[in-house]
Amino acid sequence: LFRSAEAQEAEALGDWLAARGLARHVETLAAQGFLSYAALRLVTAADLDAMGITAPGHRKALLAAVEELRAKGGDVRAVAG
Repeated sequence: LFRSAEAQEAEALGDWLAARGLARHVETLAAQGFLSYAALRLVTAADLDAMGITAPGHRKALLAAVEELRAKGGDVRAVAG
């Protein structure tokens, strides 16, 4: 079956987050529209508050992942895996 590029990117992003121990937050992020690497680069601590992600370790890990994306310019090839 063929899937849209957006669906493929959302799946790849979910896998990328899971590889960083953040799989439990994929649905929450997706529900808020953070379905792409470009969108995830925009997540802030205030967004995590609004989504109810309050566990300090999870927040730190998510913000570190966001910073990794920002540092690599959102280049999927540079952050994949």
